[in-house]
Amino acid sequence: MRVALQSAVSSQGLGRLKHFTAAVSLDSPPYYQLFAEATGGMDESMQERFVEDFDDSLRAQNHEYSEKRDTLRLASPRMEILPDGTYLRLRQLRVARGAPEAQVKIPLLSGLGNFAEQLEEL
Repeated sequence: MRVALQSAVSSQGLGRLKHFTAAVSLDSPPYYQLFAEATGGMDESMQERFVEDFDDSLRAQNHEYSEKRDTLRLASPRMEILPDGTYLRLRQLRVARGAPEAQVKIPLLSGLGNFAEQLEEL
């Protein structure tokens, strides 16, 4: 996942991507929901190119992922750009709920809707 993220960021020249999390969505078919916070945002065409590069990189790294995408058992990733400060507010929420600040880590990969559910609480 990290390599696919780095590849997409590099190919798109997106040094402004501040935070990123991929979450599993179990729709039919399942897909990766990509959440990102970017300085200055990302227009729709930038998001589309990012998702294509991310998907291509995952395909190149993982034969099983590529096969599932080819047979439509996995749908294309989808991207959502989050407002500036979203990850900071998420971190603050976790600390307010009792997590030690030094232990709060924003995941690169989040399973089964956990990340999306946390975003809804903000």
